Formats: sequence, structure tokens, C-alpha cells
Amino acid sequence: EINELLRAGQIDVAFICTNAYVEGHDQFGLELVVAPVRDGKPQYSGYIIVQQNSGIESFDQLQWKKFAFTDPMSTTGYLYPTSLVKKLGYSYNTYFSQVFFTYSHDNSVKAVAQGLADGASVDAMVYKHLSQKQPGIVHNLKVIQESNPLGSPPVVARPGLDIKLKTELQSFLINLAYQPSGQQILKNMGLEGYVRVTDKDYDNVRTMRRQALP
Repeated sequence: EINELLRAGQIDVAFICTNAYVEGHDQFGLELVVAPVRDGKPQYSGYIIVQQNSGIESFDQLQWKKFAFTDPMSTTGYLYPTSLVKKLGYSYNTYFSQVFFTYSHDNSVKAVAQGLADGASVDAMVYKHLSQKQPGIVHNLKVIQESNPLGSPPVVARPGLDIKLKTELQSFLINLAYQPSGQQILKNMGLEGYVRVTDKDYDNVRTMRRQALP
């Protein structure tokens, strides 16, 4: 829905996931503004999570189990686990006993914590943020697999946005890290700052798309 609003020019700027950026860029020229930094780099990864006492130690042990996806457009919440399943020679419909979409990484974490799903794939940045801010949610969970580093979910602009406005927004977000109030905002978001990135920084997501999608 956000991509369609950007395509139609009904919104100018958005915070979106990496796969949504790649699809939007390749289909209608969606533009990068900045990407968030955590752990010193504008990259993140996907976590496969299960309950601590589940006895599950690897992704292949999730076969015939209930699995929570985040969103069909999500890189870490959909493309990553789907690519793992494809490498094993299955589709997710035949690999898992049941799948459902939560439409939020927080909800996927909670689904596993509450036993609604045996496993889920979530954004590592969100998982770490929850670990710090709401440790009670993740105390009974563990990470059994992590994806390769991926370009961080970026801030994007619709094609044709005034270059002056885009540059001012870019500078504003980058300068948050150098102002006390901005530093507090970033801390609340679980981020260290924003930096400029290029389209090539998302080629690894394109590779994952080729592995995961028909």
C-alpha cells in the first residue's frame, strides 16, 4: 500500500522495508534518502526465532511446524525464510504445517513467545530493540539462525520529489546524531544514526528475491 501511494505521488517520503524499496526502485524509480545505522553499519539481518524450551536448534527442525511470516513484502519476515525453504527443495506451503502473516515484526515475536507459532523470522533490529525495551517479551525465546547482512530498511522518496526538499530531509536525518535532542530520538528508536547509501547496497536483497520468488 505504501509503495502504491509513493508511485501515485500521494505521499512524498516513507520508511519502508528493503524488499519494498528494491521492488519500488526497479518498477517505478523509487529513490533512496538515507538508511539507519545500528551496530556501526547501515545493515541488518533476519533472525529465525523459537522458544527456548522448544528443543528446536536448527531451521530444518521447523519442518511440519507452525511458522509466522511478517508481511509478503518483508525481506527478513518473508523473503529470508522463503529462500531457506526453497534451498531445501520445498515451498513454504508444503514445508510448514501452517503459516500465517502477523503484519508486524513485534507481532511475530509475540506469536512465538505466546506459542501461537513454533517459529518466525524477524528483523534483528526490532528483536534487539525489544530485548532492550521490553525484555519480558523475548525472555523465553532464542535465535537459531541469522541471515547474511542486508541493506537496512531505508527512508525513501517518490520519484520526482523536489531535489532541494530531498536534500534538506537527508541532511536533517543525518544530523540527528550530532544534536542532543536528535540523539535521544535515535536512542528511542534503537538506532545510532542515518547515513547515505546507494542502490548497490541492496543488490544482496535482489539476490534473495531471485532465490525466494517464483
